[in-house]
Amino acid sequence: MTTNVPGPALYADNEGNVVVRRDLPAPTPAEGEVLIEVLFSGSNPSDLRIVNYLGFRNFVLGYDFCGRVLETPGLNGSGFKVGDIVAGYTSYEDDQPLRWGTHQSYISRPPIGIFKVPANLPLPDAAALTTVVQTANDALFHLFKLPLPSSGHGHIEGTLVVWGGGTAVGMSAIQLARAVGITSIIVTASASRHGVLRELGATQCFDYHDESVIEQVKRAVQEAGNTQVWGFDTAGTPDSSRLLMDSLASCQGDVQFAFVGLIVGDRPASEMCLAVRHHKLAFDMPGAPEPYVFPAKPAEAEKMWQATEWVVAHYGKEFRLPGLRVFEGKAEEALDHLHTVARQGTFGKLVLKQPLE
Repeated sequence: MTTNVPGPALYADNEGNVVVRRDLPAPTPAEGEVLIEVLFSGSNPSDLRIVNYLGFRNFVLGYDFCGRVLETPGLNGSGFKVGDIVAGYTSYEDDQPLRWGTHQSYISRPPIGIFKVPANLPLPDAAALTTVVQTANDALFHLFKLPLPSSGHGHIEGTLVVWGGGTAVGMSAIQLARAVGITSIIVTASASRHGVLRELGATQCFDYHDESVIEQVKRAVQEAGNTQVWGFDTAGTPDSSRLLMDSLASCQGDVQFAFVGLIVGDRPASEMCLAVRHHKLAFDMPGAPEPYVFPAKPAEAEKMWQATEWVVAHYGKEFRLPGLRVFEGKAEEALDHLHTVARQGTFGKLVLKQPLE
C-alpha cells in the first residue's frame, strides 16, 4: 500500500464547528475494507445538516466519492482490483471512524455501496450520483413499490407529484419515474428550471413561488384522473412538506407520501426517505423523546441498488445530472461552498476535486 501525503479534510469537531484539518494521517484499512484514493467527492445538503440538526461530531464530512482502488488486503473477495476506478457512497453512523468521510484524499470502507465506473459515466458525475439516486430509489421502489426501470413494465397509470423538482433528488425521481412509465409527472420548481425538467420527463411544471401553486397542482392532479397518486417532497423543508400535503389533501383515490429531510410536524417516520437501507440507522431528532430507529431492510436495499446500477449503465442517455459543477482549490473555499449547498442556494450538484489545497 502506497499513499502520498494526504490533503486537507473537511471536519466537524466536538463543538459542532466545521473546519479544515491538515493533520490527519492516511487511513489504515480495517479488516474487510478497501483503501481508495479519492479523486472527486460529492456534496449534499446533509453534509452539514447532520452536524447542525442531528448533533454529529468528530468526523470527516462527505458521503459520495469517485476514486482509485489501492493495494489493500480487503480486496480479496471484494470484486475490485488495484487501479479500478470506482464510485459510491458511505453512510454516517455514530462514532464512525475518520477514514469513512469522503471530503478528504483517502478513504477506507467496506466494499458495500461501491460500483466500477463505466466509460459512459464521467468521473465528477460518478462522484455526485449515489446518495441522490439512492434517496429517490427509496421513495419510488421501496416506499411506493414501483417496478424497476429494468423490468420492462410498460406504462403505469398514476400521477407522481415531485415538490422541489429542481433538487438533485427531484431530478433523479423525475427521470426514474419516466423510465418506469409513470404517465403523469407533475413538478414544482422555480420557473427558470421548468425547461430542463420537462426534458428530463416532467409532464407539467408549476412555479412554487406562485401564491396559487397549491390550487394549480390540485387541478392538474384532478385533470390527470388517476386513482393512484404519489407525493414526493424532495425539497426537505417544513414548508415544502406542508405545501405538498395541502395540494393532495382533497385528492380522491390512493395517495402515498415520501419526504426527504428531517421529520417534522405530523410526518410519520415511515415516510422518511433514506439513501441507506442495508444496515440499521438511528437518529436523535430535535425534540423527539427517543431516537428514531430504522431497521435494516436487505431486500429493499437490493432493489434500490439494482435501480442505481440501471442509472449507471444508462447515464448520458436516459439519465443525467444537469448543472453539475466542479470546485478545485482551497479547502476553506470548498467549505464555504458546502454552506451554500446546505442552504440549497444553487442549482445542480457540487463536486470537489481532491486533494483540496
